[in-house]
Amino acid sequence: HEFDVAKFFNGVSESSKLDYNVSKQLTINLFADKFSVEEDSFVNFLHCLHEAKEIDGVLEVGAPIRAKKGYPKRMLVRDTVRDHIEDTLKRLDRGERVIHYGTPGYGKSMTGVLVVKEKMGKRLLVIQQGGTWYFVPKDFPRTCVVKSMDPNTMRSNVITQARVSGVEPCPIFHLIDPQSQRRVGVIVFGDIAAEELATVKL
Repeated sequence: HEFDVAKFFNGVSESSKLDYNVSKQLTINLFADKFSVEEDSFVNFLHCLHEAKEIDGVLEVGAPIRAKKGYPKRMLVRDTVRDHIEDTLKRLDRGERVIHYGTPGYGKSMTGVLVVKEKMGKRLLVIQQGGTWYFVPKDFPRTCVVKSMDPNTMRSNVITQARVSGVEPCPIFHLIDPQSQRRVGVIVFGDIAAEELATVKL
């Protein structure tokens, strides 16, 4: 039988909204022609980040930053970092793409985390974490995060879900890529069309 793409992604959408899956903060894992529902440490981190409160310049996340073993569960939000983030958000809101680069310890990943926190629940969000793509819906955390290791499958899902959300004709997303194989790390923020999702690489 011919694979019914519309029916498949409709099933993904329905599963992502099931009360049980949402209450357990589960993740929809997409493959080429099937999907599973499972726990994911990075998605657990996203939930903790969404609920985290900043007190006296310290953001208490409650889970290792970026779900990395050995990473701290709290973040010190320095004034210089705050100014940097505000400048980044202003540029993103103008439709610009922003590249942060620097040696380890510069604060690229932490900046990315705080930008994600500002954007979650306000617009469709795609995060590339290593070799995995995460789609955070606009109504997160009332809808499950969807992930896939295949950018083409993720692209199809994002286009479908964005159209359901009323974004036409092509959805636009923020891309955060906090990992690079280069000696000098790079993090990229910006708007990309869904058609670019499979080709945006560092």
